[in-house]
Amino acid sequence: LGQHLTALHISLIWMDRHLLSAASPDLAALSDRIAAMVPIVERLTDDTQTICSSLRSPILDGLGLVAAIQWQVKETTQMSGLDFALCLPNDEDLELDRDTALAIFRIVQEAITNVVRHAKATQVEILLTTRDDSLELTIKDNGCGTDRETRPQSIDLGLLGMRERAAALGGTVDFISQPDHGATVRVAIPHSNHSKETRAAP
Repeated sequence: LGQHLTALHISLIWMDRHLLSAASPDLAALSDRIAAMVPIVERLTDDTQTICSSLRSPILDGLGLVAAIQWQVKETTQMSGLDFALCLPNDEDLELDRDTALAIFRIVQEAITNVVRHAKATQVEILLTTRDDSLELTIKDNGCGTDRETRPQSIDLGLLGMRERAAALGGTVDFISQPDHGATVRVAIPHSNHSKETRAAP
């Protein structure tokens, strides 16, 4: 978005200066500039719509958290070839408010992104359960693992985002990883709904 806006800014400045300084403005050159700006605006529109759609999470709003996670897993499998094992409750058993469902979904997305970008994994397990007064999420991969000294900064930034989302709901995020032993993300968020039966999902 920044690059597109910068390109538009440069073109507008050029057009302004040309109109003010030229005794007889070159209308053909102005027309060319305008024509070049049109696809940039179109790309801006498309990108903004994509971002807004992602922020609204229509799948999450329309079908619920479990279906949204399953959709994300399917998309990631098609893109990366990762093999996922899911153990998720029924959406009707969760009874989550929208903020909690959105936080869990975004944490799952961020964790999966880290796996795809850094883990060199072949398998990922996602387990979501309610225990006592908390909602617990575990995402585990069989990848290369890492330690604090060598892990990429993007992983730390991703973890920071996950922790901020969980902390806003009074929850916590733990990251456990060692070189050659994969990585595990464990999330616990206070939840009034007590334990429900889980089911395996393909």
